[in-house]
Amino acid sequence: DGSLHWDEVVLKRATIGGRERILAFTREITDRKAAHEALGLREEQYRAIFEGSADALVLWSRDVRIVDVNTAFTRIYGYTRDEIIGSTFGDRLPTLDVARRIQMMQRALEGETGQLETRTIRKSGEAFDVEIRYIPIQHRGEPHVLAIARDITEQRAAGSALRASEAQYRAIFNASADALVLWDSQYRRVDVNLAYQRMYGWERDEVIGRGYEHPRFSPEYARPRLELVRRALAGESCRAELEAVRRDGTRVLTEVHAIPFRHRGEPHVLSIARDITERKRAEQALLASA
Repeated sequence: DGSLHWDEVVLKRATIGGRERILAFTREITDRKAAHEALGLREEQYRAIFEGSADALVLWSRDVRIVDVNTAFTRIYGYTRDEIIGSTFGDRLPTLDVARRIQMMQRALEGETGQLETRTIRKSGEAFDVEIRYIPIQHRGEPHVLAIARDITEQRAAGSALRASEAQYRAIFNASADALVLWDSQYRRVDVNLAYQRMYGWERDEVIGRGYEHPRFSPEYARPRLELVRRALAGESCRAELEAVRRDGTRVLTEVHAIPFRHRGEPHVLSIARDITERKRAEQALLASA
């Protein structure tokens, strides 16, 4: 019918009936050829994705040997591809780490995705922190494990520094005799200190995440306070004397400072309030006596 197909032909010399002959064995391989071409295309796609990753990728076989690594792996770990292909965990890791890694690998070969944060070593012997995810995959029809490793050394160091700065912030925040309120850009309280709770009578959990939505706070009461926050978010340090109402309904005169403040990389406002009721009374008494 004129259609084309692929054949595999094997020629073999033979003697038949006393005469030299050529036997031709022909097998149609159209489907197999198409499958091979599709496999080649998938291999190209796999290689493009594999090499395009910024994370270190390691393909592990069923017998827990390295089948393939990408360029990011050679850069992060310091080994060449030829040095690492075919190696096992025990070839480059301390014995204590090997057992845990193999256990994770076995679970992944059974179909379970896993994650691990640990310390590992480069070829140079330098230790660094790494986050590894183990993913079960099929490669050329066989179960394999794809390990995705990310160097988190700087991230962990930054986290440690952040926790230290948070601890310092908390110590200073709670040691202040003035009432402190940290406002976010949505005009919500992010944090208040112990002095705030003593001065205003509100528990921390009652005000965190809220502004002046409580029925006790009228629009007239909220307006000048929110205006201070707005000005500080715009970069201005500002001050006002405002009459405040405690949770029990008593009134005090406060001096409020609002200053621009960066918290966790985002613009916030630190509001500092001081009870000046007694000071104002003393000033008025002094003026009256004069």
